[in-house]
Amino acid sequence: KGIPSGQGFVLLEPDGTVSSVVVGGSNAAWPALEPAACASLVRGVSCVLLQREVPEAVNEAIARAAHAEGVPVVQDVGGEERPIADSHLALCDVLAPNESELERLVGAPARTRDEVLTGARA
Repeated sequence: KGIPSGQGFVLLEPDGTVSSVVVGGSNAAWPALEPAACASLVRGVSCVLLQREVPEAVNEAIARAAHAEGVPVVQDVGGEERPIADSHLALCDVLAPNESELERLVGAPARTRDEVLTGARA
């Protein structure tokens, strides 16, 4: 309440490198989520898509609830650059990084088809 909306800026360098700046705003101001409330949010939905521009605790709470309800969880890797806990990854059915995010996650290039496949298997 009274917190300005967040903003994201994507910068494209002349060499094709992409970087971004995220200003959290209201996205960063989520309250703690109760498990029962999370369950009611995901019950009956086809899929949950999570993104990393909200606090990690929000993603983890929703992913736990969705997993318990048998709802597939897709985690977009974009947004704030921070580690993703193995316990959270175990709740995700699909991890969706772009090229630069995959490189950051696996610590290796992901510019060719073979590099992307190797990184995806890591």
